[in-house]
Amino acid sequence: MIRTVIVPNTQTAFFNVPEEYVGKEIEVIAFTKNEGLQNIELPKKLATFSALSIDTRGFKFNRRKPMSGKVFLDTNILVYTYSNSEPVKQTTARNLVTNSYSFISTQVLQELVNTVTRKFKFSYADAIQAIDECCAGNFLHTNTPDTLKRACIIAQR
Repeated sequence: MIRTVIVPNTQTAFFNVPEEYVGKEIEVIAFTKNEGLQNIELPKKLATFSALSIDTRGFKFNRRKPMSGKVFLDTNILVYTYSNSEPVKQTTARNLVTNSYSFISTQVLQELVNTVTRKFKFSYADAIQAIDECCAGNFLHTNTPDTLKRACIIAQR
């Protein structure tokens, strides 16, 4: 992934892409630096967190080190939104999910479904409701083979 800041003099703008991008489909998103997320219409937050209620005492996530990203919600945050045994973590997690316009990846949603259905024995209908609740008002990042390969390259550095 690259990020380039340019100041165009006309409605036509040009910039260089890395050699490995040549011949591949790339996505270009343009907005003014001051514009950011302030001026886009954000989805309405509707989460009720009524799908699940789980006892997370003693539950540990297998994380060797924390992620450095600031806008992606991880699986543990989504699981704690439904915790009935740790109200402080539940409140913090619910605030993160409902009061910030964050990104949730399809991988995190898959991990959420796996965690709540296998470890906490909830139905798939409840898992579907949890997906809807967690995605309400947040941005969904769809993982693709290319984004996963790029993540591997970045992690290798």
